[in-house]
Amino acid sequence: MITFGSELYKEEIKLRDDVLRAPLGLEYKKEDLEAEADELRYGLLDSDGVLVACLLIRILDNTSAKIRQMAVKEELRGKGIGRELMNKVESELKKKKFKKIELHARMYAKNFYDKLGYRPVGKEFTEIGIPHIKMVKKIAT
Repeated sequence: MITFGSELYKEEIKLRDDVLRAPLGLEYKKEDLEAEADELRYGLLDSDGVLVACLLIRILDNTSAKIRQMAVKEELRGKGIGRELMNKVESELKKKKFKKIELHARMYAKNFYDKLGYRPVGKEFTEIGIPHIKMVKKIAT
């Protein structure tokens, strides 16, 4: 887990910015980050203690959570790091008695989530200027 406001949190913001925001010409605003204060944050560190992947979780209700802003260092994609992080986070959510996880997948990442058991719900839509699809996975408790 990553604590809001910690040094690791600062690395998380940089990673998310490098991977998700900067390529679209977007920047985090102070109010954007403050709005995330109550979200759960998870990350994976390499053997040198450097953050290589992260994601946020917004609690929707007592049984549902939403994964947001998953980022993996570009040079490490395709090496199973994202899968490892998702599996660990799903395990944590199961322990907390959640039954459903949803997310808004960028269309280029849809196949990644398909392989993890997430299923599309509804039609493709535009979010932050790019195509997305809502995906959902029911998890056992």
